[in-house]
Amino acid sequence: MNASKDYLIEYLSHAPLALALIRAIECRKLAAQRFERPLLDLGCGDGLFGKLFFETKPEVGLDFSMHELQAAARRQAYRSLSCGDMTRMPFADDAFATVFSNGVLEHVHHLDAALHEIARVLRPGGRLIFTVPTTEDDLHLIGANLLRKLGLPILSDGYIQTYHNAFGHINLFHPDDWRRRLASHGLQVIDGQSYGSPAFFRLHNLTLPASLPNAICKRLTGFWSVLPGVRRATLAPLWAALTRGIYQEESAVGCSWLAVAVKPAA
Repeated sequence: MNASKDYLIEYLSHAPLALALIRAIECRKLAAQRFERPLLDLGCGDGLFGKLFFETKPEVGLDFSMHELQAAARRQAYRSLSCGDMTRMPFADDAFATVFSNGVLEHVHHLDAALHEIARVLRPGGRLIFTVPTTEDDLHLIGANLLRKLGLPILSDGYIQTYHNAFGHINLFHPDDWRRRLASHGLQVIDGQSYGSPAFFRLHNLTLPASLPNAICKRLTGFWSVLPGVRRATLAPLWAALTRGIYQEESAVGCSWLAVAVKPAA
């Protein structure tokens, strides 16, 4: 990790604004954390985050999708890759000093089983570092707010549910709920901070439709863009100039949550 690195330019060179901005903000926030080795990246996906964020390759990246892992392999983002289910991980007890999960746990159908496995593979004193969206998202969805103001609460609630279904959001909790759930598996939250201001989230909503060509590209090739050099020279500087303030802002209210939980030493 490099606290002085311009993650905004880096991510905008590879991904559409709606994704790049939130991931760049996460990189900036996570750069202040300590990632002890060996490290497991849980739900590593196509390896883009791992490639851009970690200065030294993580020991293992795990994902259930072979399509995503093939892209991660081409990026050479990890020392090794494993295709598997996080509720039944193919690793020994106490195998990792750090388990990292960025924007993944909200998608897991059997969350308690996954948290049990995370606690199992963490060594005593090891840390889980993760990010998730929270229930704050619902308050700042532009379409839902508009419908609510028009006096259509049922349609507003339907809009919210459709949005979360589209993105596969299953586990949307308040941070206090996350703390209780983690504690039930022997993981104690020692740090938690909100990020992704309402202004960011509204911009994210507005720019999602423009991501469709990149989504098609990713489905076909495994990558959001096949011409990152062109994006770096053209779109990335433009979008970076326009969104630099949101990238750098600190907000007491955030639509996502970064947490660090520790497995107590024996």
